[in-house]
Amino acid sequence: VLRAETDEVVLSRASALGWDADLPLCAVLGHAPDGVRLDAAMEEVRRRARAHDLHTLCAVQGDRLVALLGGIEDPLEAAERIADLFADGPVVVGPMAAGLATAAESARAALSAYRAAPGWPDAPRPARSQSFLPERALAGDAWAHRYLIENLYRPLVEARSTLIETLAAYFAAGGGLEATGRTLFVHPNTVRYRLKQVAELTGFLPTDSRDALALQVALILGRQQDH
Repeated sequence: VLRAETDEVVLSRASALGWDADLPLCAVLGHAPDGVRLDAAMEEVRRRARAHDLHTLCAVQGDRLVALLGGIEDPLEAAERIADLFADGPVVVGPMAAGLATAAESARAALSAYRAAPGWPDAPRPARSQSFLPERALAGDAWAHRYLIENLYRPLVEARSTLIETLAAYFAAGGGLEATGRTLFVHPNTVRYRLKQVAELTGFLPTDSRDALALQVALILGRQQDH
């Protein structure tokens, strides 16, 4: 799955282990526990998952413990069931995949976030892979780079220029509504309304520190691409 080689052979092997290939699932990835036999660590993950009516496949790759959790409704909620079984450090969860055939997408996102996680040392455990979009883009993740441009920057450019202008001024003013209003010669309420429109278009709130970081990186990457 980590190598995106979920062909018929892999699906057949998973089926032999009793895995339903159509189970919705997510990948959870973190440091393997120290001082514990790896087979015992993986068995504890499986035991915990069974206790919560979840299916799981486990593996250790280098110093990483990887778990696929199946039969889930919310990836983050499912990951919370086993997060304490990983060693200290980041625990990241990929997005939901429709089944084992597409599980590589969840695993790829989780692995990318795991590699970029040192850039956000105070991240919660577990954290969604999408929460690391700025760090992933800065670390060279092409998917995260495209996502920030196409889903954050581009919608604002295509909406109306005042949104990009307001967002840039807001960041330049250090997040002050009144200072932004003075720069743009508009009322602070107008700034507040435009920032609300930014959030509605992108799903990222400029007044939230983490969302603001993603928007700032998207703004930089988008301008570079358009230059």
